[in-house]
Amino acid sequence: MARVMALSGDRVLLIDCDVRRAGLADGLGQRPIAGTLEVLRGDIDLAHATIRDEIGGLELLCVRAPTFTPIDLFDTGAMAMLLDQARTRYDYILLDTPPLLGVADARTLAKLADGVVLLVKWNATPVSAIDSALAGLEQDDAHVLGAVLTMVDPHSEALGGQYYSARYNRYYQQ
Repeated sequence: MARVMALSGDRVLLIDCDVRRAGLADGLGQRPIAGTLEVLRGDIDLAHATIRDEIGGLELLCVRAPTFTPIDLFDTGAMAMLLDQARTRYDYILLDTPPLLGVADARTLAKLADGVVLLVKWNATPVSAIDSALAGLEQDDAHVLGAVLTMVDPHSEALGGQYYSARYNRYYQQ
């Protein structure tokens, strides 16, 4: 999503906020010398911690190394200050959080965000988990923008999808 936004001409910052798994840097083949935690602690400023992506207009603030801490790193005021600073330099800031129901960090970050997009693993996430996640976001007064289904099987017939696809296919062949 961040890359698509950058391709459209927006200045985008993608922040890895999943400090325990820290998958953004590995997923993009990056090796940051500093990142999210160092910026939050004040060891380095945002401008020196970001990495430019191969897509122009996109910068990444990765977690340098996975860290386990029982402390809620994002509720100290440092994250709110980081977001305020980033809003002056970027059109959009995307926060890649840990699972909403698994770690308190995600709910804290949702409260700081302008909007939340809930990612739901297709055919795997129980409806009760989605309901709980949405209830928690509502309780926190988070602004839910919508949901995205991930890992969808394109060959399955979900909600009669093949019926409609076949009808549309015939429509365009005439």
